[in-house]
Amino acid sequence: SLDPQTGNSGSDHVILYPLYDSLVEWDYTTLQAKPGLAEKWSYPDPTTLVMTLRAGVTFHDGTKCDGAAVRYNLLRAMTNERSNIKSDLGTVAEITAAGQTVTLKLKQPDSALPLILSDRAGMISSPKAMEEHGRDYDRRQVGSGAMKFVSWADYERVVIVKNVSYWK
Repeated sequence: SLDPQTGNSGSDHVILYPLYDSLVEWDYTTLQAKPGLAEKWSYPDPTTLVMTLRAGVTFHDGTKCDGAAVRYNLLRAMTNERSNIKSDLGTVAEITAAGQTVTLKLKQPDSALPLILSDRAGMISSPKAMEEHGRDYDRRQVGSGAMKFVSWADYERVVIVKNVSYWK
């Protein structure tokens, strides 16, 4: 699967990270959280995480990566029958979005959440593509990463190409 929410193999990360940007990244030396699609975040209180997303980021299909797209992804990760990452977002009670801002109300304090959002739970897909492809999305994915998906041949190869309009 090339859908970060339904995949369950650690070996797929070598393809997932180039295809998808995550909300949060991490510094390889210190392992500290650093900005990704979320250019900043804060905890105004222990059970509220507010993320401000980068402006101008688009998915490979040309659609906008905004608060509504992030909310769609996080809700799907929490509720989709095929999601393998529901427990990653287990402390999230409610998600709201307005423009480039996403607010997560938590059931309890969770200081690990930013780093959790640097992995599968924070890899953001095009909602338009997920709706269009349904269950086939895991073989027809659309992210916002440095590489774009081209094709998949079972047991042979996955072909990806450079995203010439990459925001970084």
